[in-house]
Amino acid sequence: MRLLFLLTFSLRVLLACDSSNSLSIHTSDAYHFGYFWEEVRNRNIDKNLEETIGIRKQEIHLQKEHWRQKIHEEEVHHQIKQLLLFGDSLALSKAGMGGTYFLMNAHREVAFVIKPEDENILSLNNPKHFASPFDALEACPRKHIPGYGSTQRDALCYEVAKLLDLEELTPKVWIGIFHSEAFYDIGVGKEDKEKLCSVQEYLKETQSLYDFIKQNDLEKELSLFIDQEEFENANIFVWTIFDNDAHPRNFQVYLKQAYPQMLYGLKKIDNSLSFPEENKNMLNFLSFFPNAKEKLSLKAKQKILGIPVKKIEAEMQHFELSYKAIDAFKTRIHFLKHLISKEDLTIEEINERLLNQ
Repeated sequence: MRLLFLLTFSLRVLLACDSSNSLSIHTSDAYHFGYFWEEVRNRNIDKNLEETIGIRKQEIHLQKEHWRQKIHEEEVHHQIKQLLLFGDSLALSKAGMGGTYFLMNAHREVAFVIKPEDENILSLNNPKHFASPFDALEACPRKHIPGYGSTQRDALCYEVAKLLDLEELTPKVWIGIFHSEAFYDIGVGKEDKEKLCSVQEYLKETQSLYDFIKQNDLEKELSLFIDQEEFENANIFVWTIFDNDAHPRNFQVYLKQAYPQMLYGLKKIDNSLSFPEENKNMLNFLSFFPNAKEKLSLKAKQKILGIPVKKIEAEMQHFELSYKAIDAFKTRIHFLKHLISKEDLTIEEINERLLNQ
């Protein structure tokens, strides 16, 4: 019952964030900021709104040009640019609060997921009425996670997965600068639809963990269906990046084995709300699973003890995360390694200790 309650609660939250739900735009909200318009008015930003928007647009432009110098384009970047030339190849996802787009290939199949940096929740050009004119320090999608950094964190998390030897756990991510007329611009000053984006490969033949549980009614026997090693690996990944958004729709399930018994594996998607500047507000839906009642295996403990802190720190510096985020990461990994070395704990207990460290 506990898991079903949490699923129901998660669905209510996700439905509240679904862009297909209607919102009545206030008559004074000329640029359709939407949900955060009252906050804009309360801060009197609306008095000099066009000037503030102009400042944000300049900051967005400078961020794009900064990363243009750091991006080493691969064949996949050219492939994406070719697909974007077709006007109907890009479709805005209705789910979620950010500007997430599905890019189709020549066979009209989804090939990539594209997320422009300036269309995230609380960013200036959010197309789903979750926009704001606030700067990076105020436009925080989660407390202790600054705004205008989702692209870097998405790419960082994939590099971390590789360093943990968990490359198959999460989709490959690239950073790129792409143009599409389908992208959204708030419409003040010069329009700019060339954007800094994260690009994820699209996962085929998977479904969300939420849908998997709901459709199969597996609460009592769930541990029999989810591969325990993959379950442990997914938890290690969430603990390492300290994901603030690991809800059931940000896990995907795939059929790993059909015979002699159905066995499913896990994949983790949408990792941009990770690496906070303080070790707070981790959300790990997996900790509520019956699998989490199991003690951590020796193999999982060895993987944790082998987390390459120095190499991950170097990646964090490359993607320009703050010293606060780096210090928080090093502190929690030291705590985690000490914890599993001294006590024989279940996954649920480790998760609880990390939340209360």
